[in-house]
Amino acid sequence: MTFVRKVARFPIIAEVKDNITRIKKDLSMNSQRFAGVLAEDPNSCYAAVLQRVSNSSTGVDKLQSNAFATTVVKTKIIFLYRMGVYADPNTPDRLLARLKETVAALYAVNK
Repeated sequence: MTFVRKVARFPIIAEVKDNITRIKKDLSMNSQRFAGVLAEDPNSCYAAVLQRVSNSSTGVDKLQSNAFATTVVKTKIIFLYRMGVYADPNTPDRLLARLKETVAALYAVNK
């Protein structure tokens, strides 16, 4: 069986950054919202979720950015996640870069 997927040919991450700017203003405590697709390549699809969490010991809330990849390795569907505190608008870029490294390493050991 062969899978064919059309790969986007435009910078998707700029749209996600705009979504995050809107989402973070209205995101309530202990909730999360899908921010959008960060990138696509022939092997994987990368997306982002924004989440507001509270540290129960300090009472301080933080905005967490979660990036995840969906890929297929040897007929198995694999989900990989990277999470980090949302520090600035470049946080999704950093998470995406690390996630792509992880996906590449996964493919390298599963040739």
